[in-house]
Amino acid sequence: MTYTKITTHEQDSIDNLIFQFRKESNVKNIVSIDGVRFQELEDSLNDVYLSQILDLSDTYSLNLIGEMVGMPRPITGTASTDNNKYRALIKAKIAQNRSNGTLTDVYNILGLLGATNILARDVPHAALKLQISGDLLLELSEILTIIKGATAPISLEITEFTATPFGFIEDLNSYGFGVGELGDSITI
Repeated sequence: MTYTKITTHEQDSIDNLIFQFRKESNVKNIVSIDGVRFQELEDSLNDVYLSQILDLSDTYSLNLIGEMVGMPRPITGTASTDNNKYRALIKAKIAQNRSNGTLTDVYNILGLLGATNILARDVPHAALKLQISGDLLLELSEILTIIKGATAPISLEITEFTATPFGFIEDLNSYGFGVGELGDSITI
């Protein structure tokens, strides 16, 4: 059995109308709205289906699914040899593809990539500052590329916090000179 995702529910619904309703009419508008809803339902069900297939896939199948969603297996890095990390990368790419550019989508993608503590702040003039920590599955540069593709064209800065973050005496959750560490930080 093969599965083919239908991506044209709205147009198919309109095409099935009789001729006099295909032009601008209330009937066409109602059918179009229903077509959009069916498309959203199919997209969501496809995500569930791909997720189940993805969790059980071997290396060959993962490579095929990665190609399907636009995320071929990286040539270098940890995801090039580790199926679990590549699986997470594929899930993040699916989330990126389905993203509407909202902050909720950004949190979802970061969670898929292993971030557990996420702090997001809006910065004036269309920018977002993200501070993350956790057992990240990818390098910050790779995470930034995925987040950048899931959002509107904004400026992004991501900082990874270590187990012993650097800070000054006023900050009780940080460590000082000689102990505290600055994590990686990337800005685009």
